[in-house]
Amino acid sequence: MNAKHTPGPWTVDTRMSWLVRGEGGASVASTGGPDRPNEEKAANARLIAAAPDMLAVLRQVVVE
Repeated sequence: MNAKHTPGPWTVDTRMSWLVRGEGGASVASTGGPDRPNEEKAANARLIAAAPDMLAVLRQVVVE
């Protein structure tokens, strides 16, 4: 399978406006911005960072 996304695992870098980073430190997404509370940014970043793991589980469910 040829991935067309940054491979996981993805992690949350809270030092950089809730930046989500992929393999090798590549930037995947940012949930930062002045118009959102930090709690919301943190929750969004954790959800985005979990995407590769959620995809892997969904693929297992479909195959079974």
